Amino acid sequence: MGGVLTGVQTILLEEASLMFNPMEAVFFRSCFLLLFAFGISWKDGENYDWRDLLANILFGVFDTCGISLVTIAVGLISVSDASAITFNKPIPTTILAWILLSEKFDWIDGALSVVNAVGLVVIAKTSVDSAEDQDFVSPLLGVICSFCGLLALSLMYIAARFLAHRQNEDPCLLMFLVGCDGMAISSLFLSVTSSWIQPRALEELFICILLGGVSLATVYSFTRALKTENAMFVSTAVTLSIPTTYLYSLVFKERIVNIGSVIGVCLTMISTFLLYLKTTVFSD
Repeated sequence: MGGVLTGVQTILLEEASLMFNPMEAVFFRSCFLLLFAFGISWKDGENYDWRDLLANILFGVFDTCGISLVTIAVGLISVSDASAITFNKPIPTTILAWILLSEKFDWIDGALSVVNAVGLVVIAKTSVDSAEDQDFVSPLLGVICSFCGLLALSLMYIAARFLAHRQNEDPCLLMFLVGCDGMAISSLFLSVTSSWIQPRALEELFICILLGGVSLATVYSFTRALKTENAMFVSTAVTLSIPTTYLYSLVFKERIVNIGSVIGVCLTMISTFLLYLKTTVFSD
């Protein structure tokens, strides 16, 4: 469910970015996440040290950066290609966990990483090649933003894994800080650039409220999953957003899905699913 909601959230971010500055869409999303303050276990705060506090703050910063970048990306390339790159998190997260947290990484992980990387390259190349000759720069920037968003969201999961290893993970606190960091970063950017746009039409106001509500439901499903499942399951479930956005593009936007994108998505999702099976079902 959370994966499908992530796809819907991305679609709404695209719609909102067409009406406002992309960072304003991030601001509206962040406002609703402050409601997670009511679910925080404040009494557990005495068990945290500076490392836990830093990891919680970085979780929010990386989430905000990742969502901001994907919001910019969907204005430059199709929402389906942007989500296919940005939300392909499990294998990049596994690589970063090996580098930063010294987690296990064997030859099977390496082989799946190669397949996953090939899939990402195919998606990126197809997205750039499908653009018109006179507009080569925009899709290239969109692909770059998508990859940077992938890195940011993968680092977000590293922060979550670090807290899980220390058994000091409060999902509601994490999401509350996502809202705080998102509001701080987006409002600072919008104020400095003087790019605030007040919603005027009923449609604009409806999109803002719907975006906030869907974001709240998305993050709530994420917090519930973190309490009962491991980070690998959660990050794998998020990849369901990829077929959701492709289906939306095909049915509602009547956009032709390139065969290259289909091949790339198949490579990334198959490698992700195999990694999930290896990590959970066939683990020692």
